[in-house]
Amino acid sequence: MKKLSFLLSTCLLFLFISCSEKSTRAVQTEDYENNSYQTLYLVRHAEKMIDGTKDPDLTDQGVRRAEKIALLLGEKNVEYIYSTDYKRTRHTAKALAEKLNLEIKLYKPSVNAAQTILDEIGDASALIVGHSNTTPALVNQFLQSEKYEKLDEREYNKMFILTKKKDKFIDSVQTY
Repeated sequence: MKKLSFLLSTCLLFLFISCSEKSTRAVQTEDYENNSYQTLYLVRHAEKMIDGTKDPDLTDQGVRRAEKIALLLGEKNVEYIYSTDYKRTRHTAKALAEKLNLEIKLYKPSVNAAQTILDEIGDASALIVGHSNTTPALVNQFLQSEKYEKLDEREYNKMFILTKKKDKFIDSVQTY
């Protein structure tokens, strides 16, 4: 009788574990299907030369930073790359564009730039390269909130990461 009782208890325990595992899997699957995991990566251009022009190129350090961006985002399913129409921003995006064989699309910072970009990319992920003032402003547009201020002129190492869950972006900032 003790053996039968032990056997019955063991079977019930396995049944309970099996049901709870299926339930957890069902919740995870439902969570994944009900959420979009689109990610936008926004950066200021890398270090620029001081050459007295309005459209300087990157320094050697800036080129290395652009290569670091390509290394960081090369496996992140980026399908679009956007840049303002300046050498320093285009060249910041260039290493990743070459690695992923993507075209760099130009955008103009404006009050509706975020919506224009979203209309073009749908639920795809993207890298967006801008400037010390336009990048935080664009992040604020995506968030529909005035959360971030202009970056310091010496600050080149911030990456704003926006992850879309349901219909809202969740933000984080990474130093790279």
